[in-house]
This record gives sequence, C-alpha cells and structure tokens, in this order.
Amino acid sequence: MRSWRWIVAGALSLLLLAPAAARADATINPTGGTSSADGLRIEVSTYGAFQIYRNGQRQLYTDEGLCLAIGGTGYCARSYAFTPVSQTAVTGSGTASSPWTVTTVIARDGYSIAHTIRYVAGDLFFDLEAVVTPPSGATATIKLYHPVDTYLSGGDNGAAFVQPATGTPTVIGVTRDGQYEVFVVGNRLWDRYYSANYWPPFGVATSGGDLSNELDFNTYVDNGVAVQWTLGAITTPQTIRYRMSFSTVLTPPVCGDGTKAGFESCDDGNTTNGDGCSALCQIEDGYACSGSPSSCATVCGDGIRVGAEACDDGNTRAGDGCSGACAIESGYACSGSPSSCATVCGDGIRVGAEACDDGNTRAGDGCSGACAIESGYACSGSPSSCATVCGDGIRVGAEACDDGNTRAGDGCSGACAIESGYA
Repeated sequence: MRSWRWIVAGALSLLLLAPAAARADATINPTGGTSSADGLRIEVSTYGAFQIYRNGQRQLYTDEGLCLAIGGTGYCARSYAFTPVSQTAVTGSGTASSPWTVTTVIARDGYSIAHTIRYVAGDLFFDLEAVVTPPSGATATIKLYHPVDTYLSGGDNGAAFVQPATGTPTVIGVTRDGQYEVFVVGNRLWDRYYSANYWPPFGVATSGGDLSNELDFNTYVDNGVAVQWTLGAITTPQTIRYRMSFSTVLTPPVCGDGTKAGFESCDDGNTTNGDGCSALCQIEDGYACSGSPSSCATVCGDGIRVGAEACDDGNTRAGDGCSGACAIESGYACSGSPSSCATVCGDGIRVGAEACDDGNTRAGDGCSGACAIESGYACSGSPSSCATVCGDGIRVGAEACDDGNTRAGDGCSGACAIESGYA
C-alpha cells in the first residue's frame, strides 16, 4: 500500500506520483488491450515514457521508460528529464514478418537514446531496442537502467520471479495471481537487477548507483522490477535488445519441454540457441515461430541473415543480387547482415549495371576491368562478345586505321584497313 506517501511527500508529491493516463503521442495497436483476445495496447510519449494496457487495465503504475546515468547523475523518462528529438509514425502491419514499430529518440547532455518498440498483434510481449549514442569526445561512465513500477492485474503488489533460480537471472520480474510481468534478456545480459519494493531503483538510477540484486518473494510487497547495463565510458553507439512480457499462466513455464506457455514466445522442445527458438524460449532475431511445440523458420526479407539464408538484404525483390528466397543470384556476391550485394565483374554473367562481362577483368579487349564497354568497341551477350566499331574514329584492337567513316577510297577502308597507296 502507498499511504505512507501522503506523510512523506505531501500533496504535491501525491499529484506527481499518482497513476495517470499515458501521454500517447504514438499508439501501437490502438484498438487492443481491452480483452484477453486483443493483446496489448502500447502508448508511447515523445519523452520516452510508455504505458501498457492488457485486459482493459494498465500494467505500469504510471508511464515508465529508460533511465540514463551520465557520470554520477541520472535522468529518467518518467520524470520528463530528456529532450524529445524525434518519434516515427507507427509502421508495419502487426505480423511476425512486419511487426508494428515505433522509434522514439530522446537526448540529454549530448547523449541520445533511440528506443524502439516492436509488437506483433495478439502477443502478450513486445521487443525493445535501445541505442545509446555518445557525443564526440565523451569520457563519462554511462549506465542504462529500465525500472518499472509494476501494476499487475490491476493491483499494486506481487512477488519477485526469476529464472534460473541461481546466478544472474535471464528472466526477472513480478508475479501476481498467475500473471507474470517480466524482462527477458536479449543480446546483452544485464549486470545488475532488482525485484522488490518499487521505489529504490529510481533513486539508484538518478544517483548513478548500482542496483542491489535484491529479490523479495513476499506476495504482498509493493513491487517493482529493474535491470541495469553498465556501459562504461562509451565512444561508439551501444545497442541493447530485450523483451517485456505480460503473460498469465498458472504455473511457471519450463523452457524446452515443447509446450509454449506464459512468457515463452516459443518452445521447440530443446534449449539450443541458433535454431530459431533460443535457450530462453524466446524467438531469435531473423526467425518466426509458431505452434506448440514450436516450429521455427527464417524470415526472408527482414534484413537479418540467419540459418540457411545465403543473403538477406531486407526485401524479397528479385534482380538486386539477393533473391526472394534469400539466395544469392547468379552474377552477384553478397555479404553482411543486412546483406549488401554487388555484381561480380569478370565472371561472364552480365547483370545489374554491368554494360558487359566477357569473363575476365583484362583491359583492352573491349570490356574493361570494371565491366564497362571500352571506347571504340561494341559488346553484347552474356558472357559478352566485344568487337571494334569501324568508322567511329577510334582506332583500337586490330584496326589499322579509323578515319571516322566506312567509305572506301579515302585511305582507310570500310573494314578499317589501310588502302593501297596510303599511309
């Protein structure tokens, strides 16, 4: 219960800390979040804070967001401590291959955070990505936090929940009446964590301190949860990806048992990474999974090259080097993720912007080392066949002369040979 706030903070603090509707500058799934059948509604402000609705109830006590400590001073989105820079419109169609996506960029003291939320219709979880970019010449130690004051099932209390039970948890959150509000680790494990009374993480974050790793399993605690990444004195952008889940299940799910339940986004019957469903039973980047047990397949065209994909350039168009099946097309070489494809000059396959390709990269044979037609030649076919153009005024190859025409009797014949009596 929160009655002590009246005593400690007074009327003004009560107004600041009381639950409020989200400032919804962008809304993902605007008709959702009202029942068990329509997933989540996510309302995001330009200041970086957001609110989640599920079954007609908010899931956070008030609008929440990231905190960033620069040296010994921290700033939190819930306190409007950042300057809004930009916010995209909600893009995508809400499918696994095209999730609804919104990116909000906020800034403080030269540092910027690009916070992206991706959500698939009907899911009870969503993915987050935070890209922290330092200013030039930055030397301060940076810590990134995500604290939330939980409000599960329309109530303010709940017990800590972690998996695994020992060591640094890869799933951490709060449980109440069969609902689980958890963070799930992504590309980088947090180094500090917390699930106990809601207030201390905000104080830690604003002072640039470290979360205590405290876990309180008392069902009646006014709970919050937080995670922390200590980034150090960064000089290049740092990307953190993770997930938030708001599932309901009577017993905690067991990853690897082949039954998709609770905060698991997949369960393929094993705990092996790299097959689409991770060792944490979360869908891996570049895959889509369905069913229970889950069947996973790569998503061609998402710009993430995984599995058997030879390339993935972010689209499914043919003729750009990476086919609609994410195979490298003849005449191209592709690398990277997302894939960058370029024609292979000299392989005898004329594609893309190549004007010719005669199977080599030698100059002087009509097709240059850059697969451009050389002056005085005409080329055709694949592989290209090149021949001199007699009468163009450019003497190349086996031409003994080229006077710019193909008339006979002027010293240079129509075959570009020197006529008798001429030099």
